[in-house]
Amino acid sequence: MHLDVLLPTLNRSAQLRRAAASVLSARCPPTLTADLYIVDNNSTDDTPAVAAQLIAQWGSRVHYVLERRPGKSSALNAGIAASHGDLVGFIDDDEEIGASWLDRIAHAFADPGIDFIGGRYVPVWPGPPPDWLPPRHAAAVGLVDGGPEPKIFGVTYQGVLVGGNAIIRRRALEQAGAFRPALGPRVSRRLLSCEDEDLYLRLLDLGLTGWYLPDLVVHHHVLPERLTKRYHRRWCFWRGVSKAVLYRHRAAGVPTLAGVPRYMFGDLVRAGARFARRGDRGERFDAELTAWDLAGFLYGQHFYRDDDRAARGDCQVGQTRAEGSTHALWQ
Repeated sequence: MHLDVLLPTLNRSAQLRRAAASVLSARCPPTLTADLYIVDNNSTDDTPAVAAQLIAQWGSRVHYVLERRPGKSSALNAGIAASHGDLVGFIDDDEEIGASWLDRIAHAFADPGIDFIGGRYVPVWPGPPPDWLPPRHAAAVGLVDGGPEPKIFGVTYQGVLVGGNAIIRRRALEQAGAFRPALGPRVSRRLLSCEDEDLYLRLLDLGLTGWYLPDLVVHHHVLPERLTKRYHRRWCFWRGVSKAVLYRHRAAGVPTLAGVPRYMFGDLVRAGARFARRGDRGERFDAELTAWDLAGFLYGQHFYRDDDRAARGDCQVGQTRAEGSTHALWQ
């Protein structure tokens, strides 16, 4: 088996070097070969120079893809189009893979019935986490822990396949299509997301089989700027917007009220009750963030239209590279 690991990045050359080194120095089992694709989303720092240094050090195992069209989804699609392995892995530039990451991938995909896998995110804190950090909104700082036991996505595990620690067979990507450019982070103050959830739901729609594996671990470096209440409010609001954009392309599958899933109003009522009980700081801030979730969805459903042009982009693997993107192999 051959694995291509896609590492999208934008103006984070220091983090890029650390993330890339974790992949390239990891022990690779004899049944697997692995390459790294650095997908530069038009950085203005020294990211190209760092990529060139990594290629000089590691040779043909490292590839550089320049995607000029802004947005993580566009960057990932360019990486998919440029790579060729029968397995495609996804990590982020603020992560390091665990020591057994490649071993776990090889073991899982020895089973031809597995189409995709995802795993845990172990946080690396820059200091003591704040006492107001709400567990129900841990995704805002990139924390994922589905428990100690392997579970089947959509059956015994109800979480989603999160794009910073995911491996998908290429044939499954070819069936499901690529990432939707209307979703995911872009170069703006808008913290759009849900690009990975959208792809995950399409994988499930096809009846494909995925496993959450607790020992498939990445270490996620929590950036200090994410440990502010202002960031969490913005993140929850734009996640709500992203959910609304996602549901434009697929039915919500649940009862709605004013175009919003009805359960979100129930979440707000329950959060208000927790706030009224004057629980600890985390519970009180969680109640506030639930209101930001709902406000974002309402805005996304009834007012946000900036995604319309991007939503018409092609979602076919092999036809995903936008105009202006280039694929360079510096050997």
